[in-house]
Amino acid sequence: MKFEIVNIESTPSTNQYLFDLISKDDVDEGLVINTDDQTAGKGMGTNLWESEPGRNLSFSFLLQPEFIKPENQFVITQIVSLAILTVCQKSLKREDVKIKWPNDLYTSTGKLGGILIDMAAEVTGPSHVVIGIGLNVGMPAENHAMIDQAVADLRDTGVPDALNRNHLAAMVINAMVEGCQQFSREGFSAFREDWLSQDMVIGQQVKLISGDRVVTGEACGVDNMGAIELQTESGRLAFSSGEVTLRIA
Repeated sequence: MKFEIVNIESTPSTNQYLFDLISKDDVDEGLVINTDDQTAGKGMGTNLWESEPGRNLSFSFLLQPEFIKPENQFVITQIVSLAILTVCQKSLKREDVKIKWPNDLYTSTGKLGGILIDMAAEVTGPSHVVIGIGLNVGMPAENHAMIDQAVADLRDTGVPDALNRNHLAAMVINAMVEGCQQFSREGFSAFREDWLSQDMVIGQQVKLISGDRVVTGEACGVDNMGAIELQTESGRLAFSSGEVTLRIA
């Protein structure tokens, strides 16, 4: 698949920017909207994604594959998470990067990045799938203190200052397209062992929150469908809702 990276100076949301183009029928699969300043980025649920202008990687990528159905939307975040992990570990030599279910990347010092997928289904054709990526590359130390959780960035883990964000975006896009194509052929079961080996919460006591429901238990990894499994007082339970958040107890 060919892709085109379009750089824009500032936008509230790269995902919304792409959807605005989709609504005008003015977009082709493979378009990437990359910005230096995303002013109203968001994560899962109502969470905001803070990004310092000109310092981090914030982009959205359009796919129109027939294999991504509404029921696949949630698990695709996990495929993309693994793709970014692969780039960080193999290309950037940052083996300390791990995954927190379902869509966050962490180092030992804090959150490094996250993924948000939005989808618009078409009745007569393939869906428009917009994959939003936020990855901290070079956040100033003073900005770390302004965020209400521990954060990490690639440069504070030893990645050279000369790292080009467009080049990094291209590496991530290539990896996630390859991952999505493999998912279309083999399903999530082909990724399960890789996920389990990089899961930062497996074996830990966690609290899982879904709406008004709170479940505590030991994280046991994920099943062949990508759902997280918890060993609870009621037995082993699996969760795959897109509204679930996970916190280490």
